[in-house]
Amino acid sequence: MKVLVVQPYLTRYRIPVFKEIGSKFDVQVSAAIGRTYGDFSSDDLTAINFKALKEVRFISSRIFWQSGLLSTFKKFMPDVVFVSANPRYLSMWVLLLASKFYGVKILLHGQGSYNKSGTSLLSRIQYKLFHLLGDRYICYTETCRNSLKNTAIYNKCLVAENSIVNDFPVEKLFAGECGLLFVGRLRHGCNLDLLIEAIIKLEELGTSLTLYIIGGGDLLDVYRKKYLRLPNVFFLGEVYNAETISKISQKCFAGCYPGDAGLSVLHYMSLSLPPIVHSSMDKHLGPEPSYVVEGENGVYFERESLDSLVGSIKKLYEDPSCIERMQRKSFSTYRHLTNPSLGQRMLSIINELIEANGESS
Repeated sequence: MKVLVVQPYLTRYRIPVFKEIGSKFDVQVSAAIGRTYGDFSSDDLTAINFKALKEVRFISSRIFWQSGLLSTFKKFMPDVVFVSANPRYLSMWVLLLASKFYGVKILLHGQGSYNKSGTSLLSRIQYKLFHLLGDRYICYTETCRNSLKNTAIYNKCLVAENSIVNDFPVEKLFAGECGLLFVGRLRHGCNLDLLIEAIIKLEELGTSLTLYIIGGGDLLDVYRKKYLRLPNVFFLGEVYNAETISKISQKCFAGCYPGDAGLSVLHYMSLSLPPIVHSSMDKHLGPEPSYVVEGENGVYFERESLDSLVGSIKKLYEDPSCIERMQRKSFSTYRHLTNPSLGQRMLSIINELIEANGESS
């Protein structure tokens, strides 16, 4: 059986997922490559049978087309298409129509409407089309699935918790560490200024913490120049080695993403670091912050509020027993979300789809 996997961009954390699917099926992965999504070796790309696509943008970069996708589809001619359900990609809609025409089964993978307060008419039409064209809609989280209850696609929805597997997880308990960890791309929306200003204010209040910042991106040099003179803020740049990140994390008691977060939340949990994130779920870049349960495995603060962030960090740091409890629970949450792995969950869904198709034929 042949599976064509189509992504907007190839991301490093997805490669183990595609390799796992490739252990059971003939898989080809097609996506664009962007520098901010990671560096990939030729071995990485060969292992997942990768075909690079070129992204073309229209209408002020609001509509996209993946050049080369249709020729890749026709040449590979898969039995199953696994595609990111981003409605702004015109090439995705054409791929869905082509798959339907050739009798290829379609797995849509998306975030649902978790970040929207209501379902618009346009969204209802979109999900109606997904229902007509797709065979299954795989949701990132249960909150994503719940957001689709009033849409046509709901009965075809399944959940495969969006997760990353850390090859160097850290299971530890608080031992007086005074570090905070930030992991993520330094871009507009990460709101790193807020976290650094919180560190400065905490110092003024008598709570001295050290901030470790892991990540590259467009704003790395800007931030480095702006906060050059701060002795307790360290910009470590891009670090892709998981073991190195794990060693750095052991200097920390929690992880914080001050802007609109995504999978960084689960990365913190894999390191036994309770995530500190804002509470406006509809503003986050992904649904993964919904894994945080206030006071159990992480802490919330009010979005864009310096005083709220300072208060949340200070309250947590001043309660060692609370830190220990949350570290245990955050690591337990990580274990739950990654067992079975995302790749294994995807394999189960593909197998179920194939078996259901066999029974109906």
